[in-house]
Amino acid sequence: MDGDGEPEGEELEPQDIPEGDELRVGFAKLQGKDFEYFVQKYNVSLGRKSKSSNVDVVLGDNMNLSRHHASIIYNFDKKRFELVVHGKNGVTVREQFLAPGHEPFGLHSQDLFRVGDVSFYFLLPPKPAKAKRPRELGSYWVEWSAWLILFECSYSWQIFTSLLVGT
Repeated sequence: MDGDGEPEGEELEPQDIPEGDELRVGFAKLQGKDFEYFVQKYNVSLGRKSKSSNVDVVLGDNMNLSRHHASIIYNFDKKRFELVVHGKNGVTVREQFLAPGHEPFGLHSQDLFRVGDVSFYFLLPPKPAKAKRPRELGSYWVEWSAWLILFECSYSWQIFTSLLVGT
């Protein structure tokens, strides 16, 4: 308890993380059968493996994929992640085919993507059940926003995503 009778925030120490698990931080997560990617920036590129192109998420080396096939960007005005398609073979999200040049497509948690022969989910952290009042730390007020940063052990993500992917 702190001086106001409030329980103090629990801090996770390195020795508290089970061996083999690692602390993961991200705004969102892309979960496929053979990969997971924690979105840690506001613009993430997806595409084919290539010597001449560097993408954040490599979806394979299939020639049906463009070197820079699509981007997931955060739209600050609309407060959401959006998909922008660049590759000529497009992307399917929520059973809707999106061709290159399509306007940015708003994403929701658990959206299923199909890009060529690769399928994966776009996952957002769960919203908090009840917002707590900000806590005073010295002269600073701190507010935690679920959409901004998520601290999770990879084990928790594996349980959550295994239910969705069926692995």
